[in-house]
Amino acid sequence: ASTWLAKRPIVPMQKAAEDKLVWDHERLVRLSGAVGNLKEFDTIRPELRPKIEAIKDDLDKLKQELRELTATCGPEVTGIYLNRRMYFMNRWLKHGGMYPHYILRAFRNGAGRYEEKTEEHFVLTSGRAIYAKNDFLEDNRQNTLKYWLKKHDDLSDGEIRDTLLETRNPGLDLKEDLFGNKVERTRWLKTRVYANSPLFFRAFFYFIHRYFFRLGFLDGVPGLIFHVLQAFWYRFYIDARIYETRVNWQFTSRDYRDL
Repeated sequence: ASTWLAKRPIVPMQKAAEDKLVWDHERLVRLSGAVGNLKEFDTIRPELRPKIEAIKDDLDKLKQELRELTATCGPEVTGIYLNRRMYFMNRWLKHGGMYPHYILRAFRNGAGRYEEKTEEHFVLTSGRAIYAKNDFLEDNRQNTLKYWLKKHDDLSDGEIRDTLLETRNPGLDLKEDLFGNKVERTRWLKTRVYANSPLFFRAFFYFIHRYFFRLGFLDGVPGLIFHVLQAFWYRFYIDARIYETRVNWQFTSRDYRDL
């Protein structure tokens, strides 16, 4: 049987003695940053314990589902999409295009490749993918705003190249399809619409689309902070750096004596 691999934070599959594919049960629990903190369950405030118990139940359901899928799927199945449930400032972001959000997280060894992009996706080169019903969790409770801003500043160099389509490779990249799944549709909109829209204006429009038309405001103050930073500030910052490169102001002669 072939080996199943999985992108972080999901861990590799292991080959059992009976020649079936099973998950490493101990390491699989790391698929959510929240799980590591569940060991401190006794220190959690009593009013939060029902919520944490529900999260643990959801993870158990996902683990069981993945065991069943990988044990019963045919050889033509080479990947599994998992639905991401993202938490920001302890708030599950359900709106603004954040949920549902299926990502190809598990795949057979040798069945595809990663893109050479800042926001990389795994691209299957053979077979087909199936969808898991249960969610996996992306918990950002350890990511302070200071950390978040630094992380996105570090990512901005690659994102600029992606936005300018310098890294675009239609033959190797994720499929761009307006009528495909969400990831394919988002890629089509990014390369065909967003990349060709005016600088700065597109950041405003993207935020308005996410926060108002996609109902991001329903996620309260954490939703407001997230969408302002991720959908507006980060995109505006990328455009500002593109503009800075184009005007080349640091190397342009200026006479400041009249200031």
